[in-house]
Amino acid sequence: MLNHGFAVLSDTTNFADPFGQRVIAALAPYDDVKPHIDYVAHHHVIVDRARFPMEERSGRLAQAIEALT
Repeated sequence: MLNHGFAVLSDTTNFADPFGQRVIAALAPYDDVKPHIDYVAHHHVIVDRARFPMEERSGRLAQAIEALT
């Protein structure tokens, strides 16, 4: 998350939501990180909105996720 600006969680909501909330809580000390759970490129991900604004969801962010998965 800190290196790439996102973390792929899972393809199922049942796993992604509770685990994502724990990751977001762990990122609380980082003032410059704005974590948000989203669904991009067929994956549930935590996205740093400071690095990937909402308008990049289908572009640069989706390409980065596809490259790593």
